[in-house]
Amino acid sequence: MSKVLLTAVMLFLCGCSTVPLSTMIKLGLMDIDDLASIKPEEIRAKVHIDNPIRVIPDKTKITLELDTDQEIFLYKFDLKLLHTNIIEPQVSWFSESVGKTEYIFSLNEKAIESFKATQSAAATKSLNGFSLSVKWRLDNYNDESDMRLSVYLKLAENQDYFVMFDRLALEFANED
Repeated sequence: MSKVLLTAVMLFLCGCSTVPLSTMIKLGLMDIDDLASIKPEEIRAKVHIDNPIRVIPDKTKITLELDTDQEIFLYKFDLKLLHTNIIEPQVSWFSESVGKTEYIFSLNEKAIESFKATQSAAATKSLNGFSLSVKWRLDNYNDESDMRLSVYLKLAENQDYFVMFDRLALEFANED
């Protein structure tokens, strides 16, 4: 209960967060039984990114962090590209959106086996919590553009995608 209250307070303080409240609650309420029930072959990640930026498919991963009494374990699972779709720009009376590229990923075969092994190992540990995230690398960007990215995750075939980030503004730093 205190986690939900803390999440609500943080959302109130951070009002314009790019992570929806529904996602914070969904992930905050997941437990070890939910992790064990995930079928890794059904996991999907979807990325929408403003054109002309591109996601580098073979650098895209799902990470799983397990928090135990003794230490924190971090696992990375490689994704494979299933589909790429072009989303045309939308123009309306009140707004205009740029074109986007949609990437849909699944775990690759090796990652599916690794995820299953991780689920088995997690069942033997005393977990305090876990987190899932999607990592990516970008290509064809410049630091002068106003670019946005949305990331969605689907944990079961019979569920919809849920939003991890919605229209996250991308800022690029020059390394000197």
